[in-house]
Amino acid sequence: MTQQIAIKASVDELCANRAKAIEGFLSGVEQIRQARTDMQAACVGTNGVGSKIDQVIERSLKGWSDTKGLPEQVRIEVDRAMWRSFVIGTPLWGMMDATARAQFEKDMAGVPPEASPDNLRVTMEGLFAESDMIFRRGLVEVFRGLCREYRSNNGFRLAKRIVMTGVQTSYGSLNSYRDDSIRDLDRIFYVLDGREPPTSYNEGLRGALAEAIRTASSFRPGAGTIETDYFRVKFFKNGNAQFYFLRPDLVEKANRIIAEFYGETLGAGPDAAGARRKADPAAGRKDTWSEDFYPTPVDTAERMADLADIDDGMTVCEPSAGKGALVDALLETPAASIVAVEKNAGRADFLTERYAGNPRVSTQRADWLDPDTARYDRIVMNPPYSSGQWIRNLLVAWERLAPGGRLVALVPKGPGAGPAVLKADAAALIGSAALIEDVPEGVFKAAGTMIGTRIVVLDKPTSPA
Repeated sequence: MTQQIAIKASVDELCANRAKAIEGFLSGVEQIRQARTDMQAACVGTNGVGSKIDQVIERSLKGWSDTKGLPEQVRIEVDRAMWRSFVIGTPLWGMMDATARAQFEKDMAGVPPEASPDNLRVTMEGLFAESDMIFRRGLVEVFRGLCREYRSNNGFRLAKRIVMTGVQTSYGSLNSYRDDSIRDLDRIFYVLDGREPPTSYNEGLRGALAEAIRTASSFRPGAGTIETDYFRVKFFKNGNAQFYFLRPDLVEKANRIIAEFYGETLGAGPDAAGARRKADPAAGRKDTWSEDFYPTPVDTAERMADLADIDDGMTVCEPSAGKGALVDALLETPAASIVAVEKNAGRADFLTERYAGNPRVSTQRADWLDPDTARYDRIVMNPPYSSGQWIRNLLVAWERLAPGGRLVALVPKGPGAGPAVLKADAAALIGSAALIEDVPEGVFKAAGTMIGTRIVVLDKPTSPA
């Protein structure tokens, strides 16, 4: 009987403890839920509460962490979430350049300061007070950090476009490592235009790029073009992209800021005068190297390079390279190897000096019409015109174009001089062109001629017809 009473007392106690446990767990779960709700309410936006706070609670419940340190661990995770949402979820994040954002992330990875009213206000006031400096620094850093292998990536002065490497991964997705650069580039033009920059990763330029890539869903980088208010972006198969500026007025504003940042004497580069002399040692006087030398205008050269549709690993030849106008344009395309051929000794020496150290360019002093067994995937040319020289140069270029290759040539509109047979051959070849595009009148006026020209695009079959 006594044993039965003892068992009954033990059962009653066990059941009482059971009831307490259930009530405690339910109460604790409710308190944790409420704490999470309060934590979310302390954050800006809807993503303030992450998994970190749950991990802290779980480790504590399982006895994996020191209970004495629990209050500080909870404080750190709550404040970290609050700080991140306060900065990232508000216009403050849009004001910060990549340098400021990197410093913020570094601070958050450590022990964040208490998210007190005073600390939050001081941070907000400081960012607003330094917003102009941060913007100017961000503008300079965006362009200074670009790959200098591409000549348009000057870093000291913007022209018509820039090249950003690694925009797409090898699987065709948008490279997250480029997010800050893309958003900073977009933010710069929004601010210069007096508009509020996008705060979300899914808005503005970055959002447009992500949507275009998602829609393509080819699982590999690919060619394509998108356009926003400020940029026309052209994708390439090597994952790089060209960003063309659509607002020259904003480009000029950006250039003034860059010039002020480095000092007016550096507005066009670290050694503007020296760079001009290197680019054109004959500047200010007539070019006496050849009376049949007419440099390709920049806009025309860029158009020809675009029409060449160059891809990685190709070999590209410029048969009469002159001072490198077409070579410069070709350097803006994907990483193909460029062979610059020049007959004139002075210009050949000039090219050798100009592109010394550039692994993509090899220069040759040679006559394009001399026998040669070399074959090229792309040939982009502005041949000499007098006495029908362009006809022979064009026909030789066609012979040296590899099967499946493309020839882009700038030729006169009229037949000009030259042997009748060769003129007929050239006419027949041009008649098979994939594209013939007239160049605006007067583009060579500065070079001393008003000759009318056209761009001819010729595609060679992969096998004989």
